[in-house]
Amino acid sequence: MMAWHSDANHDAVLPPRRRDVRVYEFDGESVLHDVHSGHIQLLNRTALTVLQRCDGRATVPLIAGELTREYDVDPETARDHVEQLVALFAGAGLLEEGA
Repeated sequence: MMAWHSDANHDAVLPPRRRDVRVYEFDGESVLHDVHSGHIQLLNRTALTVLQRCDGRATVPLIAGELTREYDVDPETARDHVEQLVALFAGAGLLEEGA
């Protein structure tokens, strides 16, 4: 089950789209509840930011550009982190198939 894949031309890959998940805030931490599997995961601020932007419209480069501005990080590092997080989300079944 792979909803996202890495490609040499990342701009050609469809934008990632998250599945139906619920996010709860507790004492500055974000707890994600996957309503399909029932699994619960703890997300840090960066992971939550990326997941929230996985709306099926924002591409990996666009999300990375937003992180570059929001966290004052260089573009290469931001893109690498976004790609890693999107791959983790896909592996955890948090992204829609074919998105």
